[in-house]
Amino acid sequence: MKFTKYIFLIFSISLLSCSQKTLTINSSEKRINYPGIASASPFVGYEISFESLYDFKIDKVELNDTNKIKEFSLYNEKTKSSISSANLLKKGKYTLSFKVKNIKGIDDTEKITIYILSNDKVEKKTANIITKAPFRAR
Repeated sequence: MKFTKYIFLIFSISLLSCSQKTLTINSSEKRINYPGIASASPFVGYEISFESLYDFKIDKVELNDTNKIKEFSLYNEKTKSSISSANLLKKGKYTLSFKVKNIKGIDDTEKITIYILSNDKVEKKTANIITKAPFRAR
């Protein structure tokens, strides 16, 4: 009887350790940005802050599971520097940002999905995006 309890305990611990997530999305927000130049058009700016427990590489980023985001910027929050997403990234906190020209759907509920490659596995992490007040540089 005791032997089966120990086996169950060991099995449970190993199962929980295997299901540990690599990526945690801390915040995701969007806002309309009105540039300071009168001839420039407004855009929606997205910022996603996330943390990784292991080394990783960004496989792809999707908005609402349909729009693949091809151009985005990635910043290391510790060093405050821009980095290339094509390289293998060290564990830590990062901010991913991108722009969308269409400002009509600012009040729509949206979600961001980040696919990362870590330990030879692709992990998918999804989060809802919060709408912030517009930023006016004019």
